[in-house]
Amino acid sequence: MKSARLPRVIDLLQRTAYTAPELAAKVYCTERSAQQMINRLRLAGTVHIQEWRRSGRVLVAVYRYGIGTDAVKPPPLTPMERLRRFRQRESLDDKAFRLARERGKRLKPRRDPLVAAFYGNSKDAD
Repeated sequence: MKSARLPRVIDLLQRTAYTAPELAAKVYCTERSAQQMINRLRLAGTVHIQEWRRSGRVLVAVYRYGIGTDAVKPPPLTPMERLRRFRQRESLDDKAFRLARERGKRLKPRRDPLVAAFYGNSKDAD
């Protein structure tokens, strides 16, 4: 089945590079159908990945019409790099709350004296 939007997709990709969500907005279709049209063009060898772009926290392929080699996908972030990025975005209040929670985890709770008077200390129960 031939798509009526496919010529419009080809025309847009010949002018500039687009991601699948951007292409879906330009052609007025769902992201899934835009991705299917791009996959059909990739199987034919007429579209390649020009670059990888971050959309929020996700890597998204940027497609361009024409013969070319696909850009190499950057390696995923290590857990330490993700933690550093998360802490850079953290507000001062969130940081203070996190540090207070970490300090609280190191504290050992003391037994209530009234409960100890009724039931005794756990050390004395031996």
